[in-house]
Amino acid sequence: MTEVTYARLEETLLSLGFSPYGVHEKNKIFRHDETGALVIYPDFPSGNAVLPRHLLAIKSILQAYDISDPDRFFLELQKAS
Repeated sequence: MTEVTYARLEETLLSLGFSPYGVHEKNKIFRHDETGALVIYPDFPSGNAVLPRHLLAIKSILQAYDISDPDRFFLELQKAS
């Protein structure tokens, strides 16, 4: 998989139905309106590469709330790139 930036991650979350919920204590928060799922990650510069642990955490949230399977999530990340 090619390098994914935080800007690309945000685009992908938006395409999956998440909405920006704000920044709290230097963390970006996104809420999935349909399920109530929250995705929170540090407010790093948008051009930085996403840390693998953040991708893994988000993938787990998407699976737990049945928002996206891992293959679709990574496909969406690639499309946004």
